Amino acid sequence: MGVNHASVPAAHPMIPLFGAGPVGAVSCDDILPVLVLLLLQWSPWLLSLVHINCCILTDFIAPFLSSGWHGYSLAAFTSAVVIIKKL
Repeated sequence: MGVNHASVPAAHPMIPLFGAGPVGAVSCDDILPVLVLLLLQWSPWLLSLVHINCCILTDFIAPFLSSGWHGYSLAAFTSAVVIIKKL
């Protein structure tokens, strides 16, 4: 069963509701803008902790964790922090 995109408003005009994936699926292209929007709602103090943790994890992540879900999550959070820093 598909989702009627016309009847569901987007959370933010800059963020599309769904990406290029199959109807109703959230793809990797959808995660980064949503993560940036989420992190922008946090306090600057909490956002600085996320940035520090991303830097530490990038330097000390075990090789077997650098691929798959762990590596993707770290890359997504690091990318979101970099985008917010450039705003």
